[in-house]
Amino acid sequence: MTTSLSNVTRMLMASIAVVGVAAGLAGCISDQPTRPSVQGRAPTDPKVTKLVLTTAPPSDTDSNGFPDTMKVLVHLFEEPPGGWPLSVAVPGTFRFELIDSKLKLVTTWTFEGKLSEAAAFWDDAGACYRFDLSLLEGGRTDRRNSESFDMKATFIPAKGGVSPTNTASQRYGRTR
Repeated sequence: MTTSLSNVTRMLMASIAVVGVAAGLAGCISDQPTRPSVQGRAPTDPKVTKLVLTTAPPSDTDSNGFPDTMKVLVHLFEEPPGGWPLSVAVPGTFRFELIDSKLKLVTTWTFEGKLSEAAAFWDDAGACYRFDLSLLEGGRTDRRNSESFDMKATFIPAKGGVSPTNTASQRYGRTR
């Protein structure tokens, strides 16, 4: 009986080790993401019709107890469905508006030309743009009552056409 139990225990331990190694290998990621691989060809002159906005909770970069900087990612897509499946890189201007709970415009950020080009990189969804939006720039203040704010993003293509928008909600205000 003891021999049988120890064999079962050994088999169980070996199975756990194999699963652990497989899970570890599956979780490996690269610091240098590569462009996603898809069938077909990317459009040479994409017409952006959809903007996907992803925001992170605001951070307190000056440690005064008030969040002041929001990291945002923007993906631009060409539609209709059945077109190119990945987000695309398109020359143009990005405009971000921070709107308070009373629907009052608090501030705006605009990135055009080389500033928007510099924000471009590749992730798993294709071309992407990353921006750090700080309330501390341009004499603004981060000292706000705690409330929900909307971050509205708009993309204006350099060649004209549709200017897609999207909005995400976040909270700003004292954290401690």
